[in-house]
Amino acid sequence: MSLDFDDWESDLLSRVDRGLKYGKSLGADAIELYITNSRSINVKIKGGMIDANQGGNIGVGCRCLTEKKLGFAAASGITNSAINFAIESALKVSKTLLKEDERWSSFVQTHETGKDGKIDPSVLEISSEEVVNGANLIFKEAKEYDSRILSIEGIITIGYSAFAVGNSEGLAKSSRTTFGHIDNYIIASEKEKTKTGVNEVIGRGVPKFEGLGTTGASKAVKLLESNPLDYTGQMKVIFNNVTAAQLINVSLEIVLMAQV
Repeated sequence: MSLDFDDWESDLLSRVDRGLKYGKSLGADAIELYITNSRSINVKIKGGMIDANQGGNIGVGCRCLTEKKLGFAAASGITNSAINFAIESALKVSKTLLKEDERWSSFVQTHETGKDGKIDPSVLEISSEEVVNGANLIFKEAKEYDSRILSIEGIITIGYSAFAVGNSEGLAKSSRTTFGHIDNYIIASEKEKTKTGVNEVIGRGVPKFEGLGTTGASKAVKLLESNPLDYTGQMKVIFNNVTAAQLINVSLEIVLMAQV
């Protein structure tokens, strides 16, 4: 997909370094910048249609401190003007705060070497056409599995990204990675009962498309055989890995929101 991916880390680190110097020149007591860049192929299956596009997330987040008052701002893009805007906005926010945060100590201080992300070359070589063919395979497998399959929906995202983070305490880290993610939801219906089979694949490379449609469809059809428990009380419950991960993720989001 990208011929300059090897240079992303050094490019982002240089942007962080320039931004930190700019923030200090404006009078920030302390400053931290996070800059990210990503590219991906995105394919959506919905209503019997398959839609594909290429996109990415490019942006900067900044935390500025003045007199123990911490301001935050973010901006889309990683141009000098976008980074300057995030810095100026964060600094402005910090100056409008009325109360100092007595809990403040410092930004992260470490010179330890960070872990490099995992790079799968297959992600860099895959084309939009190949991902669309994978989506078609998922749709075809699910539709042909059983006549009770009502609908097939899903999202496929395959791409690569890099980030750099640095602060006025001396932190300067960066990393690159590749990723592949598939979510598909296959709905089976019989009489007045409707059930959904869910598949989720998360990895650092190009996911294997074969068998995903069949697996999701079989889950949905099998659930059509379920019946109400007709029992109220305490009992042991076993969650599969996907369900358990979703529950933990939602719980963490609630905790983090409560701390803001």
